[in-house]
Amino acid sequence: MSPVPMRNAAFFAYADNYLIDVKVGIIMDVETSRAIRQAEVGAARTMIERTSECFGIKPDWLAADTAYGFRGQSRLAR
Repeated sequence: MSPVPMRNAAFFAYADNYLIDVKVGIIMDVETSRAIRQAEVGAARTMIERTSECFGIKPDWLAADTAYGFRGQSRLAR
């Protein structure tokens, strides 16, 4: 039995997520995640919690790219 040749090399896709204070233009936190919506929503929660614990700051509202799960993220700041 001969092995099946690989057509393409395997790769791991990831996303970098930023929590930015847009009023003053400061990156508050960065979290990497797998490039799937559920993981990006989890990364947003992690960044909000970490920023709240570290700086005592919690966002009043969030803005996000709608292609990456904004519906789940819109409830995070409440």
